[in-house]
Amino acid sequence: MSEEATEQEVKQTEEQQPFKSFATQAELDSYTDKRISKALDTAKEKWASELDDKLKEREDKAKKLASMTAKDRAEAELKDRQKALDEREHELNMKAYRIEAQKQLEENKLPADLVDLVLTDNAENTHANIQLLSETVDELVKARVAELSNTSSPKDSAGFKSSDQVNGDVAAFAQKNRLI
Repeated sequence: MSEEATEQEVKQTEEQQPFKSFATQAELDSYTDKRISKALDTAKEKWASELDDKLKEREDKAKKLASMTAKDRAEAELKDRQKALDEREHELNMKAYRIEAQKQLEENKLPADLVDLVLTDNAENTHANIQLLSETVDELVKARVAELSNTSSPKDSAGFKSSDQVNGDVAAFAQKNRLI
């Protein structure tokens, strides 16, 4: 019981302190070793659990196949092969859709990094997503350009008026505005 109480006290003090300090390198090494050991144990338990699940699944499948007739076994194997083929075909289609989507993004002058935002299981939907993204970006750019171009023009520039140029001689204007 005293070990449990000590562990609880250590946990409470760790929770209160935002970081832990160590007086010696040996304490740091010991703490690090404990943390790594705990992480490895957790990982091992997870891997063992996954392995047990896969083994159990295989055993169940083997028992099921053993109880079937030859015809049923052949049908089950055919279904498994068909399922694997369908998965592979889906992966290949997704790769093709990704390549086509990247090409369409580049044609619309959009970054190819956005492919994950527009990619779907269907080529038509992917194309529609790209068009929508392109239109939205165009509208945003136009709005920003319009916002930035709405600046006021200067009224008069530093005492220089166009009427002075037109009405008078350039030399007279220069003489009139001469400071020296």
